[in-house]
Formats: sequence, structure tokens, C-alpha cells
Amino acid sequence: MPASIPDSPDRKAPLSSLKSIGAMAARYPGRLVMAGVSLLVASAATLAIPSGFKLVIDRGF
Repeated sequence: MPASIPDSPDRKAPLSSLKSIGAMAARYPGRLVMAGVSLLVASAATLAIPSGFKLVIDRGF
């Protein structure tokens, strides 16, 4: 085993790649909205499942 492992320098990633992705994604605003709505629905469903199980268990099937 080496005695010391050199630390990698802390570098910040350039934002130019993120800007180019944003520019490409801006061409499809409807798809972006639908993706956001889909994420919200999936999150709500994930949070609702335990509540549904609670109701089923509390009422005795």
C-alpha cells in the first residue's frame, strides 16, 4: 500500500455544458412540463402508499 495517496484538486465543473443542455431542453417546453408533472405524481403516489396500508391495517382488512 502506498504511504500517502495524493488528494485530487478541487475543481469546479464548467457551467457551459449545463447551459448547452438547458438550451437544448428549452426547445421542448411541453415535455419538460410533463416530466415535472410526472415526477410530482410519482412522488405523491409514493407518499400515499404507506397511508393506504395504514387504513387497510387499521380497519382490519
